Parts: sequence; structure tokens; C-alpha cells
Amino acid sequence: MQAREVKSLIEAAGKDFVGSCLDSGNPMWVVEDPLVALEILGPYVVTTHIRDSAVFEHPRGAAAQWVALGDGSVNFHRFVELYRKVCRMPPCSSKIITGRPPTVLSYLEPDFWTVFPHMPAWEFARFVELAKSGHPYIGPMVIGGSGKQPPAIEAALKEQQRTDLERSLEYAKKVLGVGVRWRG
Repeated sequence: MQAREVKSLIEAAGKDFVGSCLDSGNPMWVVEDPLVALEILGPYVVTTHIRDSAVFEHPRGAAAQWVALGDGSVNFHRFVELYRKVCRMPPCSSKIITGRPPTVLSYLEPDFWTVFPHMPAWEFARFVELAKSGHPYIGPMVIGGSGKQPPAIEAALKEQQRTDLERSLEYAKKVLGVGVRWRG
């Protein structure tokens, strides 16, 4: 669901009873800029998962891939600034998932829009801007397949996850100033 749809559900149920777990990686799959999701859902956020995505243009629309924090297209300096303003400072955790191939978001194909018939143009324009400014991740990454992997590949994926988590935490702490005790 896109952020405005989640907001409608929260308001219908009552924000004293329902809140949002904002995951900065999930808006990509619904062609939404994570900053748009934060702008819309900020007052309803009760917890947050932070992760980065490389988003870039593709002949069929755009493609997105989860990457280590700081390796992607999301402006996390702006995200943290806005988070501090619009959220009530709920818990924020890292949710680093790497080792997957990019996913094509084929928004140039008519069938894509059957699930997003009411998306405002301004929201989509923000996503297109993000994709135009982004680029594919070209750093080293083991890409796992579906199903059981050979032991060597599984070991390499585990090591990559550990390394990417460490790099992400270092980026969050040293570059963004976030962690157990936020600077501010």
C-alpha cells in the first residue's frame, strides 16, 4: 500500500489504536519516494525500519535494489532531518537486506497501473525524480537465487549481510548522527 492509503486506514481505525511501522525500503515497490512516505505517515509512525535502496531508470520504468545504508539513492540526511520534525521520535531500527537482484518497476507499461489507479501525479513525479537521480549499485555484492543455495554461496551471503550491516551502522552513526543517542 502507498502511504496515503495506510494513512487512511490508520485514521479510520483511530490513531490512538493503530500506528505505522515505516520501512524506508518498502515505498520503492509501490513507486513511492521514501521521503513522501515519511511526509505523509510521520505523525502516525510508532517505529521505523531504516534501509537504503538504489533506484534508477530502466527501459521499462525504473529498477530498485536494497543496498547497505549510504550506498543507495535515498537522501538520508533529509530523511533524518524530516524524521526529527514530523515524528514523535519513535524507535528506529536498521533493517539491512542485501544480496537480491534489482527489481524492475515497469511503470511505463499500462498493466502496472491497475494496482495504483488513484496515485497523485505529484507523488509519482517525486519517485521519477528519485529514479532519474539514482544509479545502479556497482559495488561488490553476492546475489542469491531463490531456493536452497550451495553452502559456499550461503556462507558468502551471510558474510555479506554481516559486512553490510556493519557498514550501515557505521554510516548511521558517523555520517547521519543517529543511534542509541541521537545528535541533535
